[in-house]
Amino acid sequence: MTLFLFLACMLNFFFLSGRGLLIASKLKQLIGYNGSTLSLYYTIQNRAFSNSNTLVNETNSEALTLLIQCKQNIRVMFAIGFACIVASIPFA
Repeated sequence: MTLFLFLACMLNFFFLSGRGLLIASKLKQLIGYNGSTLSLYYTIQNRAFSNSNTLVNETNSEALTLLIQCKQNIRVMFAIGFACIVASIPFA
């Protein structure tokens, strides 16, 4: 059972991280970010649990929507990962 939870957690991280990178790539093109997609994703990940949207211009609704989607994706990724870890504690 522990192995199943571990594999589910890893699959979650790979799938949702890939999805987040795709969203960050679209956002990078839209806002003209100079760095790499991975650095933008990491920056968004650092601010995922805040309400700040300072990376994008508030008037650009498409960029704001992508930023919010990326933040929600990161939150879901960590929530599922946390749930897998907590669920595996009784089996340790």
